[in-house]
Amino acid sequence: MKKIDLMLVAAFACGMTVIYGCEEQTPELSSVVLSQSEITLEVGMTATLTYELQPEGVEYQTIEWSSSDESVAVVEDGTVTAVSPGEAVITLAVDNLTGECLVTVAPPAVESVELNETEVVMSEEDTLRLVAAVLPVEAAEYASLVWSTSDEEVATVSVDGLVTAVSAGEAVVTVSCGEISAQCAITVNALPVYAVGDVFEVDGKQGVVVYVDESGKHGKVFSMTSCPYETGIWSTSGILTGASSETDGRANTEAIRNAEGYPDAFPAYKWLDENYGGDWYFPAKEEVALVFPVMNIVRNVVWVGGMLPTSTEIDETTYRFLVYDYVGGYTEDVYEKAWESSDFYAMYEF
Repeated sequence: MKKIDLMLVAAFACGMTVIYGCEEQTPELSSVVLSQSEITLEVGMTATLTYELQPEGVEYQTIEWSSSDESVAVVEDGTVTAVSPGEAVITLAVDNLTGECLVTVAPPAVESVELNETEVVMSEEDTLRLVAAVLPVEAAEYASLVWSTSDEEVATVSVDGLVTAVSAGEAVVTVSCGEISAQCAITVNALPVYAVGDVFEVDGKQGVVVYVDESGKHGKVFSMTSCPYETGIWSTSGILTGASSETDGRANTEAIRNAEGYPDAFPAYKWLDENYGGDWYFPAKEEVALVFPVMNIVRNVVWVGGMLPTSTEIDETTYRFLVYDYVGGYTEDVYEKAWESSDFYAMYEF
């Protein structure tokens, strides 16, 4: 047998794939292939990636899974969990080679949108907050809602569902999330129009209109009854309350309601609360002055005296008093807080 043949026999006897000197050559890793190169998941969903190493059966030293953005997707032993909408690249690193999979995370699909109201009756200038519930609840965090109205001359709606009634009529407010939507039918009634001298009633309490704006829809009302003489005392406390506004009787009245010794040290205001409630107040100086130019009209409905107290405080012991001059005007006077008066009229603003 020739010499070369003897060498081949020896190599096969050693079981080697490379036969020089009977030394085996270990195959090197040539590629890392993941089972998917792209996947799309919804938030909270999982998917499992598998892999193949080439050549088959190759040995390796290290293997590591990682995510390019763990706020979007995380991975553990090939199991990918979607965290929040966005994109992340899942990488498997084997020694010095890698395989990658692009993961796109979508928000949970919206199945329905429901409104807290489906039919509403409002008056002009009223406001109402509509609240949209997105289902399933897991999708609510990511849902983008768009609000619209069928007629902005009747009702408008803000980007967060606040409906404002504009004028009498009907409109439909719609909230949409993609192709899914819900609707609320809005009926707007016109505000009534008043004139000075008209009787105004709210919650069973009546008054006479003493002032209206140009629209006739907003104004101020004097109560039909006044505080009894023995109860008509501004204050017995002798303290400065801060009720100093000449134009805002509501602010003055609230200052009194928050004052030390209230209500017993403020008999007239106690009567106001017990007989008319917190929505009524005692008028400030300029609000009382509104009555004198229309005194003859007002007196056709309710008798109003010629000396009218106000809620405007002067100092610890006195407050402002107005005296009718019988020609549509008045003069200012000072009145002691502890003195009695039967001319405290409650006021309501509409």
